[in-house]
Amino acid sequence: MKRTFSNLNRIPIDPVEPNTIRSTIEVSDLAGSILDVNVAIDVSHTFTSDLAISIVSPDGQRVELVRSEGGSGDNFQATIFDDEAPASIRNASAPFRGSFVPRESLDAFDGQDPNGTWTLGIVDTAFADGGTLNGWAIQIETDTPANAGPFVFRNREASRIDSGGPNTVVSTLDVRGLGDAVIEDIDVTLDIDHTYDSDLILTLIHPEGQRVVLAEREGRWGNDYQETTFDDSAEIAITDASPPFRGVFRPESALSAFRGLPVNGQWTLEVRDTAPRDGGMLNHWGLEIRTRGGEAPREESPFSIEVNFLGGLTESQ
Repeated sequence: MKRTFSNLNRIPIDPVEPNTIRSTIEVSDLAGSILDVNVAIDVSHTFTSDLAISIVSPDGQRVELVRSEGGSGDNFQATIFDDEAPASIRNASAPFRGSFVPRESLDAFDGQDPNGTWTLGIVDTAFADGGTLNGWAIQIETDTPANAGPFVFRNREASRIDSGGPNTVVSTLDVRGLGDAVIEDIDVTLDIDHTYDSDLILTLIHPEGQRVVLAEREGRWGNDYQETTFDDSAEIAITDASPPFRGVFRPESALSAFRGLPVNGQWTLEVRDTAPRDGGMLNHWGLEIRTRGGEAPREESPFSIEVNFLGGLTESQ
């Protein structure tokens, strides 16, 4: 699992006298131990060789990223410290932009618990020149694989199914935050009150238009789908069941038709009532999705918005 945490709070570096500033990032909800750490900083300063910059882990381990580098040059511009970078910060020139091997190796953090307070310290060792810490980020990879789900999404807004004549009810569900992951497995749960189930055709529609029929005119004159789950691995097919449908059933068409398709986007449940006189209510529905590849769900990082700030350090998990 790899995730990025950031702090974009600006802190001034006083030009009047030597001083030290500190900025912290709280890391939480990471399972496993550290495999790799990368750090990105953005610092405006008019004499970079005045600066000593280090990072301290929650365990108290300190790694020096840079000390007295850059001569009279200015600024660290979206500078990434990465043990696997092609060039060392010691041999680079200001303004520093891109990826560099830090002065001390970040593998000193390997094996530690990543969770807790990480601290970036900047020591300005001289008078006359100052600047600003504009923001920084830490990217941590642990030895726990990325979560593949299941991820559950719900639409709890009820929709009436009119009894006046044949009609179609459409309900949508926005799936967001799953990065570039694709579908490995998907189940559908729905709850429908209806006084003649065999009037109904239930269809799930992928954001790209792929359609899977869950149930088509099943149940004869029986009533209702009561917390009904459609799952390809269920023991009983919906075609062999009797209403009220309650439990887990194989759908009319296989949901595996969605396997390998992108996850994110607007999903649609279509409830088609093919006859007059009987009506009801779509009470709620939802999806349970397992994924493979891509990224697991995450909160948006400010760096996904400030795309020019970090360069190559992107958020993932």
